[in-house]
Amino acid sequence: MNPSRRPFSSAFTLIELLVVIGIIALLAAMLFPALTAARVRSYDADCSSNLRQIGVALYGYSTETGGYLPPPDTTDGTNSYAGPNSGVVSALREYIPGNSAVWHCKRHLRANNLTLQTVPTNTTTYFYWAWNMFQTAVAPMTLNTTTSRWFTVGLSTNIPGAVLMSDRFETATLGDAREWQYHAGTKMNVQPTQPGTFVLITGGAAMKVSPANGIIE
Repeated sequence: MNPSRRPFSSAFTLIELLVVIGIIALLAAMLFPALTAARVRSYDADCSSNLRQIGVALYGYSTETGGYLPPPDTTDGTNSYAGPNSGVVSALREYIPGNSAVWHCKRHLRANNLTLQTVPTNTTTYFYWAWNMFQTAVAPMTLNTTTSRWFTVGLSTNIPGAVLMSDRFETATLGDAREWQYHAGTKMNVQPTQPGTFVLITGGAAMKVSPANGIIE
């Protein structure tokens, strides 16, 4: 054995280890925005699909009731559209089971530390707008109604149809203390003048709109 030759070593030197760590950190920084954007698109697709399925159920229900859509559980303030609306869910159980994930926005559940197992059965976390008020009584909507409770509480009319349901959101227009939209990209605390809320409209379409300005070109 030649004493001048050192034995081969497979161990990393400190410099090599730092270089590897730096490369991994750089790749992670490059991939993180793409992964975040993919997750946001997944949430968007999920809520859009949910609302369209609820739209099919609402139209199926209306064919059995002379065109009328189910009324809300109560006319008591925000609970009328933002409450659990168990009666609406029960009315549509022939089309969508009461324990279905279709009744809930995944991003809302995640942001509020909720799961499908912790939210009560036969409830929805979507807003229900498919009705209106006549003085102090509920005025049921039909498929031909051009306005809904969405419009009469002061939200945007720049939408090609009456809004039947929507994602949850918070805005001063509804008396809330903060501005909060669950589908406004990577941030949720954005102004309601920006698109960040999925709505289901008459005709069965689901689209992302601004609660304040409706469709923004």
